[in-house]
Amino acid sequence: MNRNIAASCALLLAVAASAPQRYDWSGEKLEETFGSETASDAASTQNACRARLIIEPPASDWPSAREREELKGCDSEALYYGIGRTADPVAARKCALIEREREVGPSAPDFAGLGYSYFSGTGILAMIYANGTGTARNLDVAIHMACGVEDAPAASMSRIAELLERQTGKGRGGKFEICNDATSGISEGYCADHANRLAEQIREQRTAALGARWTEPQHRLFAQVFASFSKYAEIAHDMDCFGGTAHVACTIVAASADQDDFLHRIEALAAGRRPAPRTLHDGGSPSPAIAPLDLAGVPKEQRWSYRNNYQAAVASRAIFERDLVAFMRAAFPEWSAHDVRVMFRDL
Repeated sequence: MNRNIAASCALLLAVAASAPQRYDWSGEKLEETFGSETASDAASTQNACRARLIIEPPASDWPSAREREELKGCDSEALYYGIGRTADPVAARKCALIEREREVGPSAPDFAGLGYSYFSGTGILAMIYANGTGTARNLDVAIHMACGVEDAPAASMSRIAELLERQTGKGRGGKFEICNDATSGISEGYCADHANRLAEQIREQRTAALGARWTEPQHRLFAQVFASFSKYAEIAHDMDCFGGTAHVACTIVAASADQDDFLHRIEALAAGRRPAPRTLHDGGSPSPAIAPLDLAGVPKEQRWSYRNNYQAAVASRAIFERDLVAFMRAAFPEWSAHDVRVMFRDL
């Protein structure tokens, strides 16, 4: 037997034996936490996971020793989706298998704080084998991987049921995505962060197109104002879903939308147009740092958090406006500092 295949088989058996150590949907004691109704609803998907408990990717799909060295520190999400590089589904699969070893192997407890494995080893592998991306489609392996993605019961049931339906030729069509079945605020946070990684790549392309005719000082000033605006947007939206599990998702989604809007305005200016303000329906009121702080309806014990956030937003807004005026003076000198502040007052 080829030495690499023998080593891969030994590794395969070791990983398969240790797979349940970290998490598997089949072993969740749902009745204790969620009640008998949820436990009954979950029985079929838990049984499906139990039946596939030792199903693992074929040995031929694993990376060789040389490939392991080349993929050290790899990011399967970036490789699979082409974030910051050209997508490479084969490398993504091998990287995800390496990542998964730390999620399910003997050292799994050391990585328990990693959270849901949506966009690292286990979750990426569920998508790879469900879609047949960079390897043969294998829904049994995809289901096994989906069973290992720690999640809310409704999400786990829906995700595994969808893959089971696909196995019978039914179910929704199109590409299988791990976020299609996200139901909790925590999982939505992972999905929002993933969507923002994709959006950042597009923003970088738009920025490159904008700066094609800018001088080096203009480039530097733009980088500075975009960084200060991004920091301000994150602070300004930090209280959007304060105290809930959707807190992170709300902040990421809103800040990412503001970054897109900021770039739209710079693109309008570059095309010789005055940027259009947001409509009231879209939130056309002044930015959080300009509008008065309204604590009516906020519980007394939470007001200090809102006050601290407001003070941080005001300070961050001042830095952003200073950087904005400096950039506009260099890139679009026809606009006064007052005009500039007015054009961006609702961001």
